[in-house]
Formats: sequence, structure tokens, C-alpha cells
Amino acid sequence: MYSDMYYRVRFPDVGAGATRLTCFVEGESEAAVRELAADHPHFRGWDASKGSVRETNLANRKSLDNRIMDVTNPNAAVLEDGTVLRRSLERDEVVEHHPERT
Repeated sequence: MYSDMYYRVRFPDVGAGATRLTCFVEGESEAAVRELAADHPHFRGWDASKGSVRETNLANRKSLDNRIMDVTNPNAAVLEDGTVLRRSLERDEVVEHHPERT
């Protein structure tokens, strides 16, 4: 079941923790978001057990796409089904990527 709840996450790198990855993640709760991030290839090298997970006020997929295209926001999102959405400035749209899980 897809929740249409989106969270903004900031995870530190696994090493020193100084660098942070920021993106949006679809999930039904903070725990679900962290669980998805723990084994998703987009988050390889990032510590999903640390950092912040905050619910956004995004209402639906269209509002998520609009936020991704706004260059003042994170340029990617990970959906519950594993799809990665990225801002493509060359194509001026949000593009989907389906990474293989290992």
C-alpha cells in the first residue's frame, strides 16, 4: 500500500559522518523510511540509522515532483517501491530510475 507521505531525510556518511545526503523518501512512518533506506542502493555509504527524518507537507506525487524541480530543494526522492526520482535539468523534468537491489 502506498502512503503518499513524504519525508525529508539527512543521513551522514558511514565514515566520519561529516558529509550528509539529503533527499525525499516516501513512507508511512519514520521507522519505515529508515528501513527502506537501510537496504536501498541509493543510500549505500550513508548511515540511515542516524541523521534526521522529518515529515513534509507534500500532498501527493505531483507536489513531490514540483519540489524536486525546485533547485533550492533536494534533487532526488526514493519511493516505497524502490523507484528513484531525480531532477534532470537537461530535460527540465523529473526522471525515474529503477535500481537493482542487491
